[in-house]
Amino acid sequence: MTRHSLRTLIELARARTDEAARQLGRLTAQERAVEERLKLLTAYRAQYQSRLMTSVREGLSYAALQNYRAFMDTLDRAIAQCRDQLAAARARRQAGQAQWHDKRRELKSFETLDERARRVEQAKNARAEQRQLDERAARALIFPSTDPTE
Repeated sequence: MTRHSLRTLIELARARTDEAARQLGRLTAQERAVEERLKLLTAYRAQYQSRLMTSVREGLSYAALQNYRAFMDTLDRAIAQCRDQLAAARARRQAGQAQWHDKRRELKSFETLDERARRVEQAKNARAEQRQLDERAARALIFPSTDPTE
């Protein structure tokens, strides 16, 4: 594989890694939004529960109590649904994070291969340069120049 091919693979891997990072950011934002919604729902439920307790202490009709209970049940279902959504959002974020790690690992592998190829190329060039210097030195010993400027 040539270094040019590796460069192409690196650019493609970098683009995939960047896209995976953007996707991870979106999934993290979605997870935070669901967490925030759950916090708001549980806080609202606690407030509503507190109002219910105050109303019960002050005296509450049976119909009003039924309305409170029905609304509390609705809130509990919404909270349970939100918890399910949060679990799903966390699973999606974790999968996105794993995908990002995989893409990043792939990119690092290609970069490592490119670095090795660069070092091999440098060593090859250094050997060729040394060979040329050795040949010039050998020629200078075998065929000494009469011209002092050469």
